[in-house]
Amino acid sequence: MPVKHSRRPSWYAGSKKTNSALPTYSIDNTPKSLTPAILTCTTSSLPGYTITRLVGAIHGTASFTHKIPSSFIKSLSSSITGSCGEPKPLTQILYQARDQAIERLTADAIEKGANAAVGLQIRETEVMGCVVVSVSATACLVEKERDGVKRDSAQESPFGAIITMFFKSFGLLLTAAHTAHSLSSNLTQVFDFGPNPRNVTGYIYVPANLPKNAPILVAPHWCHGTAQDVFNYRSWASAGDQYGFISIYPDTPSATDQCWDVSSKQSLTHNGGGDALGIVSLVKYVIKKYDADASRVFVTGTSSGAMMTNVLLGSYPDLFAAGSAWAGVAFGCFAGDGYGVWSDACATGKIIKTGPEWAKIVKNAYPGYNGFRPKLQVLHGLNDTILYPQNLQEEIKEWTSVFGISDKPKEVTPNTPLPGWTKYTYGKTGKFEAYSAAGVDHNIPNQDDLVLNYFDLKCRGKKCYSRRSG
Repeated sequence: MPVKHSRRPSWYAGSKKTNSALPTYSIDNTPKSLTPAILTCTTSSLPGYTITRLVGAIHGTASFTHKIPSSFIKSLSSSITGSCGEPKPLTQILYQARDQAIERLTADAIEKGANAAVGLQIRETEVMGCVVVSVSATACLVEKERDGVKRDSAQESPFGAIITMFFKSFGLLLTAAHTAHSLSSNLTQVFDFGPNPRNVTGYIYVPANLPKNAPILVAPHWCHGTAQDVFNYRSWASAGDQYGFISIYPDTPSATDQCWDVSSKQSLTHNGGGDALGIVSLVKYVIKKYDADASRVFVTGTSSGAMMTNVLLGSYPDLFAAGSAWAGVAFGCFAGDGYGVWSDACATGKIIKTGPEWAKIVKNAYPGYNGFRPKLQVLHGLNDTILYPQNLQEEIKEWTSVFGISDKPKEVTPNTPLPGWTKYTYGKTGKFEAYSAAGVDHNIPNQDDLVLNYFDLKCRGKKCYSRRSG
């Protein structure tokens, strides 16, 4: 079954509402059907693949009419640049147009018999009241190199030979290119790892010199992201080599927008199913196979990955030692009827509850559980217009109430870890801390050391933070 490319931006995810702050628009010539994705990158080569034949130039265009100020048009090109993350709201209409243009380019490549496209370029121009998005690339045939992703089972996945690169951050395609580290040949796909009702795909990175009783770090990706993206653009694998821990990279089964299911009753219930159970099964498999330290399992993610971090700590407090959620929402905030349901109300900060109300939602995920609760670190940009900053306040109310500590910070530390960021420490046990980042939007800058230190992953030995010590 081919993987389909999404036409919707990640914050849209099923909603039929438009952002009222955006100009009115209509997109012309909407494609009649989605085109299967192919391997695509902005550079002249694909990491892990050998180009066997150049097929020729390919193109795709899309346009939208607008009633918008010239300042918006000027912002189009500048909006392309930015860190890896999710699109800013001003680019919602542009994102859809680029998605359609890429779909047409993909169809052109497939029609010419190609299975990949390299050297992709994107251009926006204004013509008679329309913004025209043009994309071009070189179609080619590629073969996977022998030292690609290793397999952890004799069974071969039907998708095993393809790692699909998807759009991210205003249409910039994520590729390994020059910045990817050399660890990619050691990313291992895992099969048959236990109960997995939603068919979550699992990848792991195991250091060559793995110490005994190694800890585990789980890193769910963001919307429109993949396990490979997190592996390439976060330092978890190289840190694992240095400090001796295994990293797990789950891939969502959602082919529409690649967001995690953080809405269904199944994911929001202990052993209830959903994406959460698939990730938990993967963790338990790794613990057993590599004799890892079950008391030192950690999870961190950004955006949809941060939402899943909250979900995993709420539904499976018996498995994790700590979490770090970057630009996420409170556990249960996205709750809805179905898998991967988008909540405009939650995203825009309109779901507001008291601490006890939030705590009840968390505790109902695992009725009767009175054991250890994982500690949590939450971070949010104060200029976030994808998941509004109010969500940070709801996370604070929720988890301080779950931990039974005051929602008033015990300590406030400005300019930590960066200028304009403020750290808030709650309670006496170190169970919960929050960071607000002034001037930062949804593309919150990575601070991997902050996470490693919070999890105490640089530590080796019996005195390291764990479920036993926490």
